[in-house]
Amino acid sequence: MEQQSLLKQDIKQRFVSVYGLDVSPDEIGDDQELFGPESSFGLDSMDVLQFIATMHEEFNFDLGSLRTDTFKNVDTIAGFLQESRGG
Repeated sequence: MEQQSLLKQDIKQRFVSVYGLDVSPDEIGDDQELFGPESSFGLDSMDVLQFIATMHEEFNFDLGSLRTDTFKNVDTIAGFLQESRGG
């Protein structure tokens, strides 16, 4: 469980860094919408592509395995990354 918590914190830090957000990573909820009309960050579906590219550089996952909701929130991203690393 500790590993998943660290992964989620890493995702939040990268998210804040990539978009230069004026928010602490700790203020981002694990199930908070990151992109789209429900997002409080003002980021849309085009913005998600930049984040996917950033995360792909670090984690080298199979882009073909992405679903439309994979990068919905921190929980879905962490789950996807853990699955892609085999557990």
